[in-house]
Parts: sequence; structure tokens; C-alpha cells
Amino acid sequence: MNVVNERLRSARRKTGAVSSRELARLVGEQEQGLPQENRTKLIGIEGGALGDHPSEPRPAGGAWASKVWRPAMVVGVLIAASIAALVAAVSDKPESKAPVLPLPAANGVGAGSHWQVMSLSSRVPAITYLVPSSQSPGAYTPTVILSCESVSIGVSVRGFDPANSWPQPALETRIGSAERTGSPEVSGAGEKAMLGYGFAIADEVLEPLALGAPISFKFNGTTMDVPIIPEEIRTQFVERCGALVHPGMRKRGAAGVRVY
Repeated sequence: MNVVNERLRSARRKTGAVSSRELARLVGEQEQGLPQENRTKLIGIEGGALGDHPSEPRPAGGAWASKVWRPAMVVGVLIAASIAALVAAVSDKPESKAPVLPLPAANGVGAGSHWQVMSLSSRVPAITYLVPSSQSPGAYTPTVILSCESVSIGVSVRGFDPANSWPQPALETRIGSAERTGSPEVSGAGEKAMLGYGFAIADEVLEPLALGAPISFKFNGTTMDVPIIPEEIRTQFVERCGALVHPGMRKRGAAGVRVY
């Protein structure tokens, strides 16, 4: 108590106050003009706990601030991690791409030889059987080309030796039990020579083709077999060719039993 009285007397001497009440008034006037941190130190007495002044703004630091900001920081970290995971998932997602060709042959043809789509046009669909070139490593030679245009199926075959005559001997195409024969025209020469001809698109040809029937060609006494067309490729081809079939070339009563 004596220490407090001594401090009050010292404060009155420094301020010129004649009483403790006047000293309190002077201190109050000066405290209003001082920063927050200096108000409680005006007469040498440290300030109380924060809880003593609930109406005053809380300081930015200290234990109270830690309690407030720690949950906010945790939430912020979780949100940032979620965003990073989402970005990583999107970047790692494989791009959606068209089927990669060439496709392997359905009956296990050696690596490199395969059927491949040439065109999925509804007007001129076409597929081809490719064989590795003997002259250019990494290149392929079209051995068979099947295409549909207007009301005709076009067949082009490489691998036969053209006859030294005109017209050429008949070229026979067999798809399952369906046979089509015609006099081919020759394009190219030597190993690049290709025989080609066409015949009407008909259900009796497309149906065995759609079912994966064996395909073979016969020319001038020589027969050549080719692998069965993979289902995905032949289905696309037959569907587009089927849309071009002339009504007169459809099988009677076939509207409800067609397989393509």
C-alpha cells in the first residue's frame, strides 16, 4: 500500500496535480490520445489480461489469434490439396482418342499383316488388307481393297501375275458360299500390279461377310486366301455398304432376318 501511495505522490509532482482526483482526470485525457499499447503503461502499471476489456479489438498476435487462425489455416491447406489433386487427376486423365489402327487380324496373322479401314464415308466405305512391303522396311502394301460405291462393290487384288492377254482371265471372289466372277482390269506392273473389277452389292454377299466368312480369290488357276476381317472393321464396312444395296438386290423376305 505504501508503494502505491508513493507512486501516486510521485505522479502528482510530475503532473502538477494537487489531488488524486485531478491526477486521474489528467491521466484519462492523455490516455485517449495514446496508442493502445501505451495506455496501460502511462503511470508505470502493466495492463491486465485481454479478458478485462472485452469491448476492445483483439490483437493480431498471441494465443487467441493462434486459436482463431489455426482452424482457418487447416481448412485452407485442405482446400489447396483438393484443388491440386483435382488438377493432377485432370492432367493425368488420358485423352479421349479415336481407335488406333492398324488392328490385328482376327485369326492371328503375323505381326504387321492386318486389315485396316481406309474410309468410313457413307458414300464410299473402304477397307484394305495390308502386308509389310518387301522393298521398303516399315511400309505396307495393300494386297486387297474392298470398297462400295453407288450400287457396286469394288474388289482390287495384288499378288497375281497378270496374263499377257486381253481380256484378262476371270477373277473369282469367294466370300463364304457366295461367288462373284468378272474380267479384271490391270493397274500397275510387276509386284505392284493389281487386278480389279466390280459387281453389284447384294444381301447374299454382305451377309456372309458380316458373319466373318472366309475370303479367297482365284485367278488363272491360282488361289489366294486372306485372313477373316476383324469383327469391328467388317461390321462398320457392311453397315455402310448395306445402306447402298439396290432394292432389287435384296433377298426376298430378308427385311426381318438381315444380319447386318
